[in-house]
Amino acid sequence: MNITISKYISTFLAVGLLLIFAGCGDTDYNSGMYWLNKEKNPAMAARSFQRSLAKRPGHWKTNIMALKALAQSDNAPEYEKQLRSTLQRWPDSTRSEAIYRSGVSLLGEEKYDRLSAPIAQRHFENLLGKKGDRPEIFCNIVMASCRMKDTVAATDYFRRLLGSLEGGNAPDSVTQELGFLIGPAGVEWVQLDWKVSKNPDDIDMRLAQLNAGLIVGDSASTRAKLAELAARLPGAVSDPEIVRRFGRLVGVDPFAAKIIAKGWDGSYSRDGKQIVYIRDRGKSGEPDQYIYTATCSGGRAAPIMKGLQQSLPSLAWPLLSPDGRYVYFYGSPNRDWSPDRSIGRFHLYRVRTRYGSRPQRLTDAELLPAKPHFESDGSMLVVKRDVCSTRASVEVARLVPDKRELTTVSRIGEPVSGSTFTPNGDSLIFTTDRGIFRRSVNGGNITVDLARRGLFFPQISPDGKWLLVLNRQNQALLIKRSSGDIYFIGRTAKVSGGFNTNGRLLLSQVLQGQYHLVELNLSREIKSTDEFQAAVR
Repeated sequence: MNITISKYISTFLAVGLLLIFAGCGDTDYNSGMYWLNKEKNPAMAARSFQRSLAKRPGHWKTNIMALKALAQSDNAPEYEKQLRSTLQRWPDSTRSEAIYRSGVSLLGEEKYDRLSAPIAQRHFENLLGKKGDRPEIFCNIVMASCRMKDTVAATDYFRRLLGSLEGGNAPDSVTQELGFLIGPAGVEWVQLDWKVSKNPDDIDMRLAQLNAGLIVGDSASTRAKLAELAARLPGAVSDPEIVRRFGRLVGVDPFAAKIIAKGWDGSYSRDGKQIVYIRDRGKSGEPDQYIYTATCSGGRAAPIMKGLQQSLPSLAWPLLSPDGRYVYFYGSPNRDWSPDRSIGRFHLYRVRTRYGSRPQRLTDAELLPAKPHFESDGSMLVVKRDVCSTRASVEVARLVPDKRELTTVSRIGEPVSGSTFTPNGDSLIFTTDRGIFRRSVNGGNITVDLARRGLFFPQISPDGKWLLVLNRQNQALLIKRSSGDIYFIGRTAKVSGGFNTNGRLLLSQVLQGQYHLVELNLSREIKSTDEFQAAVR
């Protein structure tokens, strides 16, 4: 009993002395500081700070300490209520370290932004009405809109920011934040849109804008910009190369596409006379995948392997060996597995080209889906993943199929979303969030292959001139590596494509509800541009 009384007396005296030495008349604030710092009791501290705020709601430090105490006591409902109250008084302080740190620690960054960013956006919009089109205000609104994930507002205010800068560059912090929301190509698309409005007769700038639109995957807007080009500079759309680049965007086919088989993930044999692909023969919605081969001259298609018989319901990316004896492919016992998603485990198999042969699994390590490169000594180059994700850092490895030996050759220590070996096998071209890069398979410096971001699953042509890639809308694009020009191919049902040495390309498309392999003649001559000119006007 005496001990308990003595403890309370000591606490009372300590609080009293704290108040005297603090020289502050707000006993509730000082009591809160005591409970927070001396007694390590944030719940009691929060109550004291809130009592203080009832008397002095506009005291900055008390607001901050109340938020800190509520965060430490894990009282999310009261914290959110106090956060709204504090930010209504100081709406430009959403990124203040004093507020931001406690908010993110309790709520997480996404929820904190969802609560705080709308308040900041309204504040800066009101400020814009009072002070006019000032760049620093536009910057703040763009940043707040990005945190809200309000794409329309962020893009619109970014355009207005560019106008207020009168040709100057937007701050890197703003373009980076907007890039997180709409992608770097989306930022470039908006920037070029503004530049074209100031230089409407600059054809190079207009073509750069169309390239950016294709990367973003905004087909409707790109078609509209193409129509603007035709109206402003009619001679531009009479160029056969423009027809090749944008014909399929407006319903004109410069590549004479034709269906050659039912299925997907097609690839050519080395001599270009045969194809291998996946076909689903399942009924009533139950998948039943096979590997098929067929001659390009129109011969009868023949099955090589039934996946379910080998406990491999999911098959992908079949590829004939140079000697035609084996088909190499990726497979998985997981029905939901697909190379374009980070689901399941990616292992490489091979099977002989006669029906009934049993497949051999060649790797225990998980691989990034990429077409292997066959070496002259019988070995293969493959891309090995570090973790179970299509966006992992990777290792280039050499596989000896007959011995199932996998040896690491070099490593790329950053997330890679897709890769392809150059035709001679000396380099790996790969995509990351930063762009399209190239590196020797033996290591060394990483160089920029193409200054394009927002593209995935690169696949190179046998002559090394073309790169097939996908944008975020699953639209296939061809990039001419010598110039960086982009050619629109169209929506694809699967990420895999196949080139042959005669300038032809295989793609997977869904037509009338079924997967089909479509062959495009990339070297077809354009004899007339009349149809294209009519389509873009």
